[in-house]
Amino acid sequence: MTSIPQQPRWQVPQHADTQVNSVAISADGSLCVFGTSQEYGDGHFSVYAYNRDGSQRWQHPIPQNEAQQGVFWVAVNDTARAVAAGGALSKEQGFLQIFDGTSGKQLLVEYFSERVNQVAFSADGERLLVVAGDSAYLYLVDDDKASRVGSISCSPWYLNSCAIDAGGDCMLVSAIDYADNARRWKGEATTSSTQGRVMRLAVDPSTSTGLTVQSHCALPSGSMRVATTDDGTYWVAALHSGQGALIDAANPEQVAALLAPNNLSLSVAYGADITRTDSGDVVAAIGANQSNVQQGVLYVRRFATPVTSASQPSGWQSLLNLGANPGVSLDRNATQVTATDGEPYSSTGDASTAESAGHFYLYDGVSGEKVWQYDTTLMNWPMQITPDGTAILGGSDSGQVFYWSASTTC
Repeated sequence: MTSIPQQPRWQVPQHADTQVNSVAISADGSLCVFGTSQEYGDGHFSVYAYNRDGSQRWQHPIPQNEAQQGVFWVAVNDTARAVAAGGALSKEQGFLQIFDGTSGKQLLVEYFSERVNQVAFSADGERLLVVAGDSAYLYLVDDDKASRVGSISCSPWYLNSCAIDAGGDCMLVSAIDYADNARRWKGEATTSSTQGRVMRLAVDPSTSTGLTVQSHCALPSGSMRVATTDDGTYWVAALHSGQGALIDAANPEQVAALLAPNNLSLSVAYGADITRTDSGDVVAAIGANQSNVQQGVLYVRRFATPVTSASQPSGWQSLLNLGANPGVSLDRNATQVTATDGEPYSSTGDASTAESAGHFYLYDGVSGEKVWQYDTTLMNWPMQITPDGTAILGGSDSGQVFYWSASTTC
């Protein structure tokens, strides 16, 4: 296993009065992308691209000078030819931007009636899947232009996450239906009664919108995040209950296995990733919170394939210092796993709770041993490792961005 040291190779200094809610890194670690935001305030926000040596490649402002919240999610394709960013300008308007990864030239900007919750590229960057509100959108990206080629409304389901496999054929959306019909930004809505689905979408030229739901899998609670293996054969969803749901694409309307740590009472799971190793094993990682303490848990389950009702996975679990956040990622062969934690600012009635410190974590994917922990002054949301396990990018609510590398030279 390649060793990534605890000390970041470089970091981007704090952007005043901003947070970093999402980061993305190309497969070879050469292009690092992030966007600035402010969960509860207005500001001037941008999308940034940095080279692996820590130099800035380009910066592009979001399409409104003064905006509320800003960039919620970013993505870059494996070869770094295309970048996408989405988020909110206000609670009534979301946005999407698509850029050339090399030059930063803006290829497309579009607006929506709700925040863009996630963007996801195929490996070659030609297909981009986007979710906003109750709808999903598909774009084709060429070298000098981008265009929408399909959309679909999944109402009454709220789509909070999406994933696409390397080839661009397996397109997934994560769906939740809250009992009080809340349309929540990060930290809003208090109901615990939810329903969930993972839906597979397909291109359908015979429909007026160009997309259709090919299959859907009903889940025991709302889906908060969805991920797929590179080949699209297995999927995992992080659930509002704190469990994980493993789905076999060969039987896409049934949960192949429900995942949970041992002897813990769970709350919401925000983080999920999945990979199919070179040996054929399927490995899923989930970052969940506990219902009775402010301490999260990272748990990993490894299955031999094919996964059946009789499958007995191996795995491990490790408690985090604070509540688990979405920065769960695996390298291709699941030799390393990342996680993030921290508690957000909250205000209820006359009482307010300040945002906590945060931590970035790197674990040995096989043994579950914590390799290192890196502490920050405020909570951390995103963290992503490259498929070869040689570089990591993380972002913090402090407005800082951190790059870790196994290489001794950039």
